[in-house]
Amino acid sequence: LVRTVLGMWRSGWSPMTLAKLGLGNMMMRGYVSRRFADVDWIPKDLLQAYLYQNWSGGRNSGGGYAHSTLLVPGGLGELAYARQPLVDRIPRLRVGRISAIYGEFDWMDHRNMKALKTSLLKRKAEAGLEAPLIEVIRVASASHQIPIDNPLGFAEAVLDSCNDADAAHGTTVGGSRGAIGRLVPGYPETLAAAPETLIKARCSAPPER
Repeated sequence: LVRTVLGMWRSGWSPMTLAKLGLGNMMMRGYVSRRFADVDWIPKDLLQAYLYQNWSGGRNSGGGYAHSTLLVPGGLGELAYARQPLVDRIPRLRVGRISAIYGEFDWMDHRNMKALKTSLLKRKAEAGLEAPLIEVIRVASASHQIPIDNPLGFAEAVLDSCNDADAAHGTTVGGSRGAIGRLVPGYPETLAAAPETLIKARCSAPPER
């Protein structure tokens, strides 16, 4: 069965196919109840509806496209690989900077992006080749669904990236020792509190820089 599923995935099929056959709500209900069992601040029914539409809405849903077109089954310790790896594509991008934000417990390995950053800096120093500046930021107490696992930590990562890219690289934000932790006592344990209370505390605080 596993071999059949992986073979279908490589051929362009995805779980979204089952969702379109009428199993989507059941699949999403099970996923949300297990994956976000400890997340109390978000309405589970709305999250389920959002994910279901992402998986199954339209002829070619966003989730379906990403899963079957952009990814292939991974190997040992990796859930999935890119069909066209970023390590080959990023050096050709004509942009000044790339911010890569990972969850502390993300199934995607942040060390791969750090290794690419080191490689590009070496190429730039030795051959004078232009390449984007890469910054890698991790969000504490989060897995792959960062805005849900630690919403204010994700906001902190984005703000740090916008305010000071060099200082933000290699940091882990959104924990009890970060800017959010200093503004909201007990964070991230207080994620179970009303989100508007946490957001108000974050937005009303004076800027640090």
